[in-house]
Amino acid sequence: SRGGIQTSEAPGAAALRELQEECYVTGRVIKLTSTFNSGPNEFQYGYWVDIGDQTPRLGDDPDKPDSKVLAEVAWLSLNDLGEMDGAYLWTGGLLAVEPFVSDLLNWNREPTAPKTRILS
Repeated sequence: SRGGIQTSEAPGAAALRELQEECYVTGRVIKLTSTFNSGPNEFQYGYWVDIGDQTPRLGDDPDKPDSKVLAEVAWLSLNDLGEMDGAYLWTGGLLAVEPFVSDLLNWNREPTAPKTRILS
């Protein structure tokens, strides 16, 4: 199961367990940032988690012990993300994380043209 919540496990506890399994770091939930109903009885949760000064490294998915499904782990700045990934993070609850809200308030308010893409 993709980041599945085990029976009688709270969503926040599941997020911390997945973080430990897939990135080998422990964390502390600061705040629930988002929920999304993705189907009947299917919810996705976003959390702001403090991992201190730990360095994430590639773990394993215990749900698939016979196959390597995780390829890479990396911490990226928002400036290093593509537009689609950045949009996903913002809509996934990043606006509920205080440091990002403060940063957003300092952004330029002048309209800018979207990047154009040439389709072939």
